[in-house]
Amino acid sequence: MIELDGVLVSGGTRALVLENSQIELKGSSLESIDGTALYLKDSKGNITDTIFKNDQKGVEVVGVSQSLKVTGTHFIDNNWGMYLFTNRTKNVVIRDSYFSGNKPAPIYLENAKATLIDTTVSPYDIQVRGVEGEAILKYTLTAEVLNEEGDNIPFDITVMRGTPPIITIVKGISSLFMREFESYRVKDPDIPFQIGVDASLVTTYVQVTYIDRLDPPNNHYSSGDMVIELTKRTHLTFEGFQTPIKTASFDDNVLAYEDIGLIGGSIDISRWFDDIGQDRGNLSFSVIGQVPQISP
Repeated sequence: MIELDGVLVSGGTRALVLENSQIELKGSSLESIDGTALYLKDSKGNITDTIFKNDQKGVEVVGVSQSLKVTGTHFIDNNWGMYLFTNRTKNVVIRDSYFSGNKPAPIYLENAKATLIDTTVSPYDIQVRGVEGEAILKYTLTAEVLNEEGDNIPFDITVMRGTPPIITIVKGISSLFMREFESYRVKDPDIPFQIGVDASLVTTYVQVTYIDRLDPPNNHYSSGDMVIELTKRTHLTFEGFQTPIKTASFDDNVLAYEDIGLIGGSIDISRWFDDIGQDRGNLSFSVIGQVPQISP
């Protein structure tokens, strides 16, 4: 196994070549390579927080003995960021990475498979060749419901995508919903009956249901919904006020004349609450006693 951390390589025709091996490459930079910066044949490993810049090919993969994971890595101004010839069912996973200015293509796949998760790259720039070639782009969707205090409250969620819709329902979420969803699938457009870029799952309908007001056993339920284009990591926040219908009783008296109003003008009720300005419920009151006015 080859372990490299914090390595800087600049110039030359090939920086690193591995065959039937394993690599752990982290925090490094491979730049201005007039060829392939990292060549892997029948090898596996991890590439993490590394930069490939101004190379002819950033990473070239021929076969994968088990798996190759690329995380937090930038491919900038290369001819090809990644160039993949893997053994059909083998999968390269690219997560939280960034492709920019790579021409003719950020990723080239020939009878190869790659899954990109929360990665910045246009699916329309990816080149796929061969009936077994495929790139799948997924993005993380997170959602939460907050009460008037800004605290998480439990909720149910429904996510619908595509036509006919693929429906995901999760109930009893205590704080945060988090899941990866496929948005794009890229295949060879020159093969009959195949779509080059299938974007049918991008439009996403999200609905949450939660207890809006607490009044056991007859709690009041509300819901909120959004329609989004899931083309990047997305976080949704819904406001569920969850104000009790009846607050605690306060030992206070207000003196008023019949048909005239409050004596002494308005009454300051801020001392009744510790979160004035945040409450979004309604204030109501009732008369618990009357004292007749006595005129001499």
